[in-house]
Order: sequence, then C-alpha cells, then structure tokens
Amino acid sequence: MKCVMRVTEYCNLKCSYCYMNSINNNYNFESLTTILEVINSLNEINIDKLIITGGEPFLRPDIFDIIKESKKYFETTILTNGSLINNKIAKNLSKIGIDGVSISFESTNANIHNEYRDNSYNSAVNAAKLIKDQNIPVDMSICVSKNNVHDFINLIKLAKDLKLDSITFEALNPSGRGINLKNLMLNSLETEKFLDNVYKYMKNQKPSIKIFMFYPQWILWDDKASGCEVGKSLFAVKYNGDILPCSNLPIKLGNILKDDFNEIWNSDLLKNLRCKRIGICNDCSHKYKCGGCRSQALKDGNIFSSDPTCNFK
Repeated sequence: MKCVMRVTEYCNLKCSYCYMNSINNNYNFESLTTILEVINSLNEINIDKLIITGGEPFLRPDIFDIIKESKKYFETTILTNGSLINNKIAKNLSKIGIDGVSISFESTNANIHNEYRDNSYNSAVNAAKLIKDQNIPVDMSICVSKNNVHDFINLIKLAKDLKLDSITFEALNPSGRGINLKNLMLNSLETEKFLDNVYKYMKNQKPSIKIFMFYPQWILWDDKASGCEVGKSLFAVKYNGDILPCSNLPIKLGNILKDDFNEIWNSDLLKNLRCKRIGICNDCSHKYKCGGCRSQALKDGNIFSSDPTCNFK
C-alpha cells in the first residue's frame, strides 16, 4: 500500500495549478516530533511506500530527518519543484538512500513553464541534472492542460535528454488555485485524444524511458494499469496525522494518531468509493478497474459524480 505524506503546506513558489493553494510566506513549520510519530504509526499498518510531498518539502530544515525516519520502514520518494536543490542536497539525498525524486515540469517552453510555475524552469532542469549526477532515479511530473497537451512528445524527449528515468502525466486538478483554471482543463474528448496519442507514441516509438499515466481510464489502453487506487492501495496523510482519501481530495477521514486506522479504512465514504457508486460511472462496464478520478469529480462539487474527463459511459 502507498501513502502520500504532506509534510508542509508552505512553498517558496506560487504556482497557478497548486491543488492545495500552498502558503508562500511567514513559514511556521509543523512539529518534527509529530511527523515522526505519524511515520511510526504508518509503520504499524500495511504500508510499503511513502511519497513525501508539500508544499515544498525542502523548505523544511529537518527534511532529512524525516526522510531518514521514513527510510527505516518504507521505500521513500519525494516530490519537489526543484528550486531549492543544490549539489549538497543532492549528495545528501544519495547518502541517505532516497529511492526517487519527482520534479514538476510544465513545458519544454521555458516561458510557459515560468508563467504557471513561478519562474522555476531553469531551477527544475538544474535540479534534475544534479540529482541524476548522484545516480538517484528522477521522474518528470507533468500536470496536463490545454497549455501543454500538444507538447507531450517534446517533454518525453526532454526527459530522455536529461537522462531521467520516467515521466508522469496527470490531469490538471480542479482544487486549490487550480479551481481558477478550469478553462485550461481538458474535456472528455480532448482527454481521450491525448491518451490515444500517448498510446500510439508508446506503441510506435517504444521509448526507453518509463511513461506513467495517472488517468484511471488509461486501463482502456493498457490492461496492466490499475485505475483509481483510492481506498484500495492508496491514501494520504498530513503532517498532523489527518488522513485524506488522496492528496487531491481535501476530505478528512480521521487522524492516524487519534483514531483506529481500520475504522477509517472501513468508513462509509471509502466503502462507497470501492463499490463505485459514482454517477454515470456506476453503469460503466469498466467501473471496478477504472472508477474515474474522484478529485476530477469535485469539479461538479461531489466526489461521487462522474469523472468529467472520461468519455466512456
């Protein structure tokens, strides 16, 4: 089972897409003691991978203490905007054995990247190079929108040129600051065309780099894909122990430091998500493997609505 752990809500950038509306001033970091207690509580349940996110995790002066504690128990990766990565940090990541680093990119066009990701293109490229120089696996993380959907081949080529290990595509999320950019979200037909184009590229070009598609309906192109993992093999936890269905769903299910995890895991909300009682998706023959993206459903204000990015009914 995977857990996404948000170690802070603070960030040094103010990206237009930020799903959680990160705070970029007056840093007042959450207690390291509490975070270590959360990690130890996670070790008591069936977790094998921890994905550290923020905000920007490297703003925390104690981030290496957090990674070290996580590495005692789990495969550990971290998601960053790359702006704070220097040679010393890259070497420390290698020394403590981080299993992978994911860096956010917007476009191969620096102007587009900088417009939506707060002038961070050069630092993202530099971070990727520094971390790869330490032989750490690096993933390029792409938030797909109308700005960059036509740039996906160039993004794959850039990832290959930087000698990265993988590239991940996922849809623009309609939450946080992203809710103000709904006009940039792909509709269901545009999403279907994008997924089909990626599939054809992979089939024809057979790229050496790994390509991950965080779209539940990708199972219709790749039968090895897993669809939505929420409530099955994935959940999220905040720095204070609050448990969320996933990092994109701002719904508190309970607190791992105060509540019984089995009761949380068997809550009515997660049971209903597992049963796929979700709008039009409920009648779809692919619902148990796909399930639609619940954070995308929030575009209509209800996680049990149909996924508006899916064209299959």
